[in-house]
Amino acid sequence: MIKRCVTYEGELLPFHQFDMDVGYDQGLDRIFVIWPITICHEIDEMSPLYDVGEADLKNAKFEIIAILEGVVESVGSTTQARTSYLPSEILWGKRKISGHLENFSIHKFLQA
Repeated sequence: MIKRCVTYEGELLPFHQFDMDVGYDQGLDRIFVIWPITICHEIDEMSPLYDVGEADLKNAKFEIIAILEGVVESVGSTTQARTSYLPSEILWGKRKISGHLENFSIHKFLQA
């Protein structure tokens, strides 16, 4: 997630990057993409979305950037697909945001 941030020292960071956990620490981010998959981000105390409420979402200024990167094992080349979501594209109270990355179909579940 990219959004504006003010540090404890008062420094303004207009494009600060916040990580959104999708299982990296548990090794769940290493997937074999031969069929559609579901990628999840659990909204807990460590999530940058934890303090975002419905009213906040309407006026929020951030962008969630999803990047899927992989290796074509037969030739060793890498490939990357990217998409992003603005607050206006997130539906409050819905469990899933659908997106399309090149030839990959992804779904993100926002769980409160």
